[in-house]
Amino acid sequence: MGTVTRCKLLRSDSLTESRLSRTQALSSTLLFTAVLLLTPRQGGSSAVPKQDKLYISDYENVLGTSLELKIVASSPAQSEQAEKTALTEIDREAQLLSSWDPDSEFSRWFRTRNQPIHISPELFEVLNLFDLWRERTGGALDASAETITRVWKKEAAQKRLPSESELCAAVASVRRVHWKLDSIHQTATHTSDAPLALNSFVKSYIAGRAADAALGESGIRATVVNIGGDLVIRGEWNEPVDVSDPKSDAENGVPIARLVLRNQTVATSGDYRRGVEIRGRHYSHIVDPRTGMPADEIISSTVVAPTPADAGALATALSVLTPEESERLVASIPGAEYMLVKKNGETIKSRRWGSLEAPASSQAGTPWPAAYFRTASAQSGAPLWNDKYELTITMQLSLIDGYRVTRPYVAVWIEDENHSPIRTISLWFAKFKFLRELYSWSRVENLRSPSEDTHVLNSVSSATRPPGKYTFKWDGKDDFGKLVKAGKYNVMIEGITMGGYSSNPWIPYNFNFQPEVTMTGGIWSSNQIQYHGKYKDFRLSTAYSFSGNAGHMAYGSQYGVAAAYAPANGPFTFGGAFKETKDSLNGSDAKAWTVGGSYTWDKTRFALGYIVNQNDAGFSTFANGPFAAPGLAALKYSDFKRRRMILGGITQQVGPAWHFAANVWRTLQDGKKQSQDGSAWQFQLFADYDLSKRTDVYVATDYSRYKGDLIGAQLQGVNAVGLAQKSTQLGVMTGIRHKF
Repeated sequence: MGTVTRCKLLRSDSLTESRLSRTQALSSTLLFTAVLLLTPRQGGSSAVPKQDKLYISDYENVLGTSLELKIVASSPAQSEQAEKTALTEIDREAQLLSSWDPDSEFSRWFRTRNQPIHISPELFEVLNLFDLWRERTGGALDASAETITRVWKKEAAQKRLPSESELCAAVASVRRVHWKLDSIHQTATHTSDAPLALNSFVKSYIAGRAADAALGESGIRATVVNIGGDLVIRGEWNEPVDVSDPKSDAENGVPIARLVLRNQTVATSGDYRRGVEIRGRHYSHIVDPRTGMPADEIISSTVVAPTPADAGALATALSVLTPEESERLVASIPGAEYMLVKKNGETIKSRRWGSLEAPASSQAGTPWPAAYFRTASAQSGAPLWNDKYELTITMQLSLIDGYRVTRPYVAVWIEDENHSPIRTISLWFAKFKFLRELYSWSRVENLRSPSEDTHVLNSVSSATRPPGKYTFKWDGKDDFGKLVKAGKYNVMIEGITMGGYSSNPWIPYNFNFQPEVTMTGGIWSSNQIQYHGKYKDFRLSTAYSFSGNAGHMAYGSQYGVAAAYAPANGPFTFGGAFKETKDSLNGSDAKAWTVGGSYTWDKTRFALGYIVNQNDAGFSTFANGPFAAPGLAALKYSDFKRRRMILGGITQQVGPAWHFAANVWRTLQDGKKQSQDGSAWQFQLFADYDLSKRTDVYVATDYSRYKGDLIGAQLQGVNAVGLAQKSTQLGVMTGIRHKF
């Protein structure tokens, strides 16, 4: 394959029309903000033996995009371990290969010059693969293409095209040698000052390493790792994969191909989700390193190959090469097949691509809507929706840079002006049984079974999107594919988080019904705003609750802050928190401080904590929280001016699902007057068994002794305060719980 030796200036009059659909679009942009926490779901994309189940988890902010994990396992515990292994491997690889993390191994090596540096096997392999593919493609794939990309981004910021001299200088820089590898000593010498970015196949490479690591865990039959539309399928599993239509660029768009893959990798590159805009025209982020030109002839290239690096590298290279060059290149890679989409909509497929496609009978699966949905279609003689218009809905999840989060349950649907359901646009969920938590959507879908949609769990291969940004489109048709009548329609979006309040990780109890503990261990109130952040192993949480008291906005308010050092695999955790609550009637203070830590040795965890509560003399009620004056008085929470509590506990894990714990509390109370002084000892033995990641059965035995005015509230709620008058308490509690 010859190398192009010219550089060419792109001018506005030489550009083709925009890649966007010629359909006239009515645009509606919506912002969806959520605290994200998602549990694995059970279901299936392929037949699963009775002893195995499919578990799926979705994440945002992974390698600059989204992540979907599918794990076929024989138990929830095995699935959770495989998921943890996959995430750990992704994080580890990112620490080695990331071009955007200044602390990654690659970034540290990049800052060196003309000296051999011993590097990890993974970084050495990736640099060697870039050399290999640079040669195979005649320079069409090159890590230093970042040099050209930066030129285009810089000029786009100035709303102008790059000059011919700028492009020629960038191409000349790309053609240099950027590193030298020594395979004997496993060293790499950085030899140029050109910008480098390990893009192209690296995402697929990391996905492959994560899939292999997860598959190696006990009881795992198959894994599917999808990072930003690049998938790796490993194990005994046939995975249906939808290939996105680049002309649609919508999450709910009709795919241009539906594949069934087993032990293969699929990667897609395209110009339809990233790039720059200059003078109203779109320029692809994929550039030809040989000429400095954005690749605009091929708007989507999808490659299926046995190895992740081959699929990812080919998908990028085929976006740059001519179809004839692509055919020759792919023919040299055993087991590789491809499909190209040209800017005029023409598709080009390799000879055996058809063998990967799903049977025709499975290509047309659609949801089965409720019978009364038929009224949504236009009646005979009624004016129809203008088929030249479509509605674009953009949804953006609120994310924290550098912090991986899980995706919420979300339903997007269309209703007419009478609030009758017309069309379900998109549905995100993990488990069918929790779909009813989407109350509004479930109400209008009460005759519809989502499990009837045979493609709702299919994987999707597409060009990489930014994390948390999703686009949906409505073409004016109902769930039967018929145009609706002209009129007014409402876009409905509902979301829930499959997560909730949980105790701070350094508090040493597994289960409790002690309000005097839980009221100091977290923030309890309504009308609350929160901020949660994470940097590496450090976590920060803040919260503020508005009072709503006219004329006394501070009364009844509450704020708190907590910080912790909690490494995922480290033996030590440390943390502390502060909370201040204002009395709803007079603004008196109730303050709390907590500090604590834990140490884990093998499967045994030791924990110790210290809590101080301090109340002003006038503090007696906090109506904005769960306890108004009667509840606080019954618990005698307003009797003390200071309460100190020392907590200690030991937890032992036995096997993958059993946990046993022994906890002790020692409390000392200084009353607002001497007669209200008191103290207490509390002891607890606890055992639980995990049925799944968020569901367990438990049994707890509690024994407590109280002296003076201090009382407890174990084994009861606020509405059963009679038991709190006892000087000793003994009880056994058992049950099943699920964390939402």
